[in-house]
Amino acid sequence: MNKNFSVYKILSLIFMTFSLFSLEKQTSASTPSTREPLPYDYDLFKKDTEVVFINADFLYWTAQAPGLEYAFKFDKLTDNATVFGVGKYKMTSYEWKPGFRVTLGWFNAPKYWNVLAEYSCIKIEGFNTAEKSSDSIVATFPQLATLSQELATAKSRVVLNYNFVDLLASRVFITNPHLRLRMMGGFTSGVIDQKWNIFYTDVLNQHERVFNKWKYTGIGFRVAVDFSWYWGNNIYLTAKASNAILIGRYRYNSAISADTSGDFFDLCRFKEYRGAYNIQFLLGPSYQKNFCKNRIEIFAGYELNGWINLHEINRNSASTQANQVITEKYQTNINGMLLMDGLSTRLTIDF
Repeated sequence: MNKNFSVYKILSLIFMTFSLFSLEKQTSASTPSTREPLPYDYDLFKKDTEVVFINADFLYWTAQAPGLEYAFKFDKLTDNATVFGVGKYKMTSYEWKPGFRVTLGWFNAPKYWNVLAEYSCIKIEGFNTAEKSSDSIVATFPQLATLSQELATAKSRVVLNYNFVDLLASRVFITNPHLRLRMMGGFTSGVIDQKWNIFYTDVLNQHERVFNKWKYTGIGFRVAVDFSWYWGNNIYLTAKASNAILIGRYRYNSAISADTSGDFFDLCRFKEYRGAYNIQFLLGPSYQKNFCKNRIEIFAGYELNGWINLHEINRNSASTQANQVITEKYQTNINGMLLMDGLSTRLTIDF
């Protein structure tokens, strides 16, 4: 009897335990959860994730600069065969050329600052030709002893090389879930040079070459600010503004020579240290998306890159004839802003 009673007690305890467990499970399932789901714009920029990021930029730019007139083409002559300046200048124009920019950086979360190294490189060229037809053409540089006849053709070729490195540190501000602001500062250094060749050929097939080159090698400080503003559906508005002041060595060379003999009829050189100022601006839409372990950004927009106190052209306003020696030559100096602008696209990947 006691043995049966003990077995009964054990079975009763097991049944009661199972009943309580089932009741607790059903109660849990029927009670709604108090935790709210995460909002759609939670941590759009992964502000608490430490990452290494790589930017790969494709640039498609052109350039503009003053003083690149290489010939003047007359539209008409007067009845007495006296030529007046009625016509238009033939300008040397830069073409659209590709370039690239690569960036390697590190974001130190959650302290909200990062460091990055950036290298930019582009080569922009331009080639233009003016030919004599029913109209006359004249050189915008002095026609020296080599060319005593009327011009048949004038050809101009210009090449601009741009190579720069930036080493920057930035502080990141997440002002609200939809806006990321970065304040940057650091060092910039690089080389910019322009080579300009003009080839004049007269009706007797005699040749003359005009050569201009300037080169600037400098180092300085850069400050910049950029932002990404979320608009919805992984689309952002992205912009950047940058300013830099540099000091460096400026070298200038110009020469006028006969291609046939190699003699120089005009030769000008100088070197100096000078300051330069750079301004950059970038604006366009971007697509940004977060993944479990990575984040990507695809950007396409307009970029402007301007330089002050670099571009310079010296023109000799006197001419030397074969039977005349001129000891005084007056120089006309043309300088102005060098501007590069065009399309910039970027792919950013966080690791």
